[in-house]
Amino acid sequence: MPTPLFGRGCALNRELNKGIGVSMSVAEKVGDLVSPLCSSADLELVDVELNGGILKIVIDHSEGLNTEVLAEITRDISRQLDQAEPLPGSYTLEVTSPGLERSLKKPQHFEKAVGSLIAVKKAPGASGDRRIEGVLNSITQTGISVELEDGSFEEVLYDEIQKARTVFVWQPEPKSNRSYGNNQQILEGRVDQ
Repeated sequence: MPTPLFGRGCALNRELNKGIGVSMSVAEKVGDLVSPLCSSADLELVDVELNGGILKIVIDHSEGLNTEVLAEITRDISRQLDQAEPLPGSYTLEVTSPGLERSLKKPQHFEKAVGSLIAVKKAPGASGDRRIEGVLNSITQTGISVELEDGSFEEVLYDEIQKARTVFVWQPEPKSNRSYGNNQQILEGRVDQ
C-alpha cells in the first residue's frame, strides 16, 4: 500500500520525528534523494509511492512535462537510486506526471487546487459522509473547506483525509461553426454552378 501522507499514521509528522530515533520509510528516503535532482531541473517532486515492487515517483513542472524531460530525469533518478540503494531487493522505477486527476496529499497540493472540483475519501471513523465531492473552497493549517453541490460547506481536517484528488470534468468538444459554414459554402457553390 502506498505511504499515506494523511490519515492514521500521518507522514507529516516526519519533521517532528527526525532526530529522535524514528526510522524513515523507504518512500521518505527516496524523496530525500530525489528532491534535490528535481529542484535542480526546475521540477516539483509531487509524490513518492512504493507499492509492491513498483517505486512510483510523480513529478510536475509549471509549464507541463514532455517525454524528453521525463526521460532525462528518469535517468538521473535511476543513477541516484543505484548509488544510494535505499530499497532492498529489486523494484521497477516509474517516473510520471500527475495526470489530469491529481492526487492531493500535501497542503501545497490542496493550495494549488483551490477552486477546483475534488473528491475526498475520509478515514474510517471520521464524521459525516465518508466520500464527498465538491469545489475546494479554501484551506487552513489544519484542513480544507469543500463547497458541496447543494451550496453547503463541509470542513475536513487533514487527519481525516484518507485520499483526495482533483476531478477532471470531461466535456464534449464544441462543434466548430466555421467548419459547418465552409461545408455550406461548398454545397451552395455546387448548387449555383
